Amino acid sequence: MSDCKIILCSPWTEESLTDLYLLYLPLMDHEAIGLYQVLRIMAEVSCSQEELVHASGLSSSRFVQARKNLEQFHLLKTYHDIQSQSWLYHIYAPLNAQAFLIHDTYSRLFLQTVGDQR
Repeated sequence: MSDCKIILCSPWTEESLTDLYLLYLPLMDHEAIGLYQVLRIMAEVSCSQEELVHASGLSSSRFVQARKNLEQFHLLKTYHDIQSQSWLYHIYAPLNAQAFLIHDTYSRLFLQTVGDQR
């Protein structure tokens, strides 16, 4: 059984959850957002990789896809030690609305996805 450690690397503000759902969700799938929430809840708790996958409610392949989706948006960094089969997850708070909307890539992708009416 592989060990897994989850660390919150940046502080959450009162607006973080709102920013996650209003800004990131339109660009990501619901499974990635769900995995993000599971990782936040399980932070600082000892668990195995198998327990984490089970807690997410996703199959192994969908878990990997959701994890990669979070990594694309810099909400998560994952480290895997193949020798010891241990996993380390660093979770980062979402950018606030102002930082998100001036981000070169995120702002264009958001505009392209949801349009300028929103």
